[in-house]
Amino acid sequence: MGTLLVFYPSTYAVHGYRFPVGPDAPVYIWWARLAGHEGLSAIPGLRPGVPALTLVVGGALGLGPVAAVAALEIALALATALAAVALTVDRGRKTWVATGAFTGLWAVHLALGYVATLAAATFLVAAAAAVTHRSRSAVIAAALLLGAAGLSHPQFFAIGVAILLATAIVARVQGHGSEPVRIVKAVTGGLAITGVGLAAMLPGPPALDVDMSRDDVLERLGMLPTLRGLFRARLLERLWLYAPIVTVPLAIVGGRAASGFCGRLLRAWGLVLVATGVAAYATGLFPPERLVTFGFVIPIATALGVVVLWHRARGKVRPLVAALAVAFALPAVLAWEQTPPKIWPLQVERTTEAGRYASASPPGTRLVFIANGRQPIASFFATEAANAIRAAVPPDRIRDVRVVVTELAAQSEENRRVAEMLGEQAEAGLTPEQPVLRFDLGPFDRMSFGETPGARFVADGVAIIGDHPQPAPAPVDPLEPSSPAGIAAATLGVLALLAAAGFGWARWALVSGLPAVALAPAFGAATLMLAGLAIDRMGMRLDGWIGPALAVGVVGLSGYLAVRRVAGSGSGGTRP
Repeated sequence: MGTLLVFYPSTYAVHGYRFPVGPDAPVYIWWARLAGHEGLSAIPGLRPGVPALTLVVGGALGLGPVAAVAALEIALALATALAAVALTVDRGRKTWVATGAFTGLWAVHLALGYVATLAAATFLVAAAAAVTHRSRSAVIAAALLLGAAGLSHPQFFAIGVAILLATAIVARVQGHGSEPVRIVKAVTGGLAITGVGLAAMLPGPPALDVDMSRDDVLERLGMLPTLRGLFRARLLERLWLYAPIVTVPLAIVGGRAASGFCGRLLRAWGLVLVATGVAAYATGLFPPERLVTFGFVIPIATALGVVVLWHRARGKVRPLVAALAVAFALPAVLAWEQTPPKIWPLQVERTTEAGRYASASPPGTRLVFIANGRQPIASFFATEAANAIRAAVPPDRIRDVRVVVTELAAQSEENRRVAEMLGEQAEAGLTPEQPVLRFDLGPFDRMSFGETPGARFVADGVAIIGDHPQPAPAPVDPLEPSSPAGIAAATLGVLALLAAAGFGWARWALVSGLPAVALAPAFGAATLMLAGLAIDRMGMRLDGWIGPALAVGVVGLSGYLAVRRVAGSGSGGTRP
């Protein structure tokens, strides 16, 4: 695990990145800033969990959203690996070490910006590890973890529910005592927590309805055949990252060799993965590539397969087994080291300068930014620009941001429709009295910066089209970049905070020794997330330190008090 803790921050040190890597990382930055200003009800897509956790750990540790998001990408990847260790800890040291390493590397595919999906996977694996224990507290703990998964990403939570219910059906058919009942109770509790949590998001400012990716744009335009083709092409283009020639045979060996609950879970997860993946590829209704990255059955079963072959191999054959392990790991390592951020310091500097004019304008002023890229597909660059701009403007002006495309790098039906849609959105609902500020920023207009009629340069790389107010004397709540060292330190701090906050809850779930340590970060992430959601819904904002400190104090203290109560009662749980 120490190797993974060095590996993940290494890309920041090597490349000097100051912002989190991955295409969706800017989304989580502006989600956190928006939620801190307006509350979690403003988050799009019924996914309030990760913004709540970002604000809680950021406020408790004094981190800005940039460092908090970058640290959570890594900390949740490590928490998933540790949860896989807890799931396989009774199978010997070689097995749980291999499982932790393989799972931690597989988590790269979601740590590259897909934080909500990664959180859902973390909580699913941890809930599976918890529910193996025959105790009521373990079932309640699993329900809490599943509820956090549902509030992180409802769609992948539904897949997790299908996996666990399939496991319960197999256990029921095979006559494994109370296991099916425990699973059903945990799933029912998770569904209840998810339902209550999402219903609690209804009061407050409405969720911001914006497109955050090309997928969103194509769906809004009704270009479903194009979207389905994109989903299929994306899987085929990235298939090499998952090393199927290595993983599939090894996973089959490991899945067949696995026994007990772990074996039933892996086989059920494999069945659900194949069924949903085939359906997604055939229909194009859902991205099959994301299903594969969520399929942590693959690294866990692959690790088991490697250990099985290692024990069976002799002499000169063992280097071949080691080579297979390296073949699994190499694509993930390359993916992590070669994926850059999608928000850069110069973009933030120019947007921050524009934000001074936005802050000086009346509330409700529409902020329209030109986004012209040299990419042949306009929706790629437009949505990337919009996410970076929303991340860097003052939080109280995020709702006012609109992006327009004025120059097309390539003429196509999709590009023309994207440009028309963005223009309509920029003008929608405007009245003659409503003020509008139109910006042309160099980093986002790579084809015709400053050439729009009426554009006036107000700073380096910043032009405003038409009349504008005098700028505010200083930026309002500017987005501060981090540093490679800052991100590494933030990662250690966040991981330590999650482990400290969650250890009591892991012990309360009647998990002792190494499993308690391994599950602590996942429990910490889930309970801090739920506490942050509760505090926000009670009307206390999470953008300072008071709400986050309260969440950490309540979660940590209640967990350790629960441990003392269980220890005093002398009760205990057992594991099949």
